[in-house]
Amino acid sequence: MTGNLIKVTVYRFEAGRDREPRYETWQVPSGEGIMVLDALNYIRQNHDPTLRFRHSCHMGKCGSCAVMVNGRPGLACWELAVDGMVIEPLRGLPVIADLVVERTEVDLDREGLAFQRRGMPVPQGQVERLPLSHRKELDETRTCINCFSCVSACPYVYAEEKEFVGPKRMVEIARHVYDPRQDENRPLVVAVHHGLWDCIACNACTSVCPQQINARQRILDLRSMVMESPGLQGLPRQIRRMNESILTLGNPYHYPKTDKGKWAVGLNLKDLTRGEKAEWLYFAGCAQSFDPRDQEVARGLVKLFQAIGLDFGTLGAGEPCCGDPARYSGEEGLAAHMREQNAELFARYRIARIVTTCPHGHYRFNEDRSAPGQQVKHYTQVLAAAIKDGRLKLRRPSKRTIVYHDSCYLGRYSGIYEEPRTVLAAIPGVKLVEMKDTRENSLCCGGGGGGSFLDVKARPRLSWVRVRQAIEAGADTIAVACPMCRAMLEDAVKNLESDIEVMHISELALLAL
Repeated sequence: MTGNLIKVTVYRFEAGRDREPRYETWQVPSGEGIMVLDALNYIRQNHDPTLRFRHSCHMGKCGSCAVMVNGRPGLACWELAVDGMVIEPLRGLPVIADLVVERTEVDLDREGLAFQRRGMPVPQGQVERLPLSHRKELDETRTCINCFSCVSACPYVYAEEKEFVGPKRMVEIARHVYDPRQDENRPLVVAVHHGLWDCIACNACTSVCPQQINARQRILDLRSMVMESPGLQGLPRQIRRMNESILTLGNPYHYPKTDKGKWAVGLNLKDLTRGEKAEWLYFAGCAQSFDPRDQEVARGLVKLFQAIGLDFGTLGAGEPCCGDPARYSGEEGLAAHMREQNAELFARYRIARIVTTCPHGHYRFNEDRSAPGQQVKHYTQVLAAAIKDGRLKLRRPSKRTIVYHDSCYLGRYSGIYEEPRTVLAAIPGVKLVEMKDTRENSLCCGGGGGGSFLDVKARPRLSWVRVRQAIEAGADTIAVACPMCRAMLEDAVKNLESDIEVMHISELALLAL
């Protein structure tokens, strides 16, 4: 190892000897292709031979060297060493010594997962040919190297009481379900018993997997299969009612379709369903249409759009649900129906540009891409662009200390991290701080994947943990860009009896206009 010196800080602790962990910093030579594992080996060979960590293959195949690097789990042999990095043991697992953890998991119902053949056995002497159904998914689940990165990335590591066994175990259950020789109902019952519906589809597990296993999708597959097997009685009543409401009323909140556009009464907005033309469709979303608190956000956004000269209209009472609650609760049939319906609607009114309030709708439309060349933006992107080109000037100062909560769907799913911060930074006088888990490592509020419709038994709730992180950061205001995050975090503030405020970025911008 040759090159310039970089600083590396490493977590130190030995169970049974140390009362508290400590951090030690060393200088390590850097260079092209120097990995975290190389840095750890250098420290042990040249500075401290007592430093303990696991490694074996140095090729990303064994999974033993997984650690946290700057708050994100990954393989030490695959992560590049950078100046100032902090290396810690995997989060949520008992530390044995330094970076070595006890890789224990919740025991599954092994009797339920025990092999029970589906159909007749293959006659002796004949080769069994497996059908191709779920072959790709089955092969994917078999590539797990047991590195536990997904376990450490899952927000439920913060919950002391929980039913959800984590993404790694759910992938293991899915492997049994996908096996065409296995009776799928038995492992599906195991999945329900171990918290299948508690997963919040935050995508943290999938984003860190070195094998690129899509654990989130495997969990959604399990949900979809449970929905298709009513005899299992594994579908929560709240999820069933939510999807029935989307199908019959066009929203998950059981409000009449005719109420969808009432939030905009008196604003004299263009209605594209009446033949009026506009460059942009403002897709308010279900929460903004019905929740009184979110209706205020929608009306405030209208003022901001008008201030920057945005030519926009709405669909009024004809605005549908984006389909996200159906998709991430596992109701694939309903999600496909909504996708086709929305594509037809956008084509009918020749809508090419959409701005959304909600990151869930933003991601759905970008993923579905309802029309060729269609452009879908979240409102923070539109406001940030207006600030940069001078159309939006925020002049009224504020003394708030603001921390921004990265929503999963705007951040990890869509890669939008800078625009929300650009808008907040443009407010004169504000102090911006960051939470412990931020940007791609952001902690989910607990509202995704149907979580906002369920009474998840995990304690403390993820929203409580997130509010406490904001308080620890010294903030008096939590800025959000998602209606689900707003609702979950405001509820947590009430439960914690805190005086910290939760506000949409648009609300803060409007106050500074």
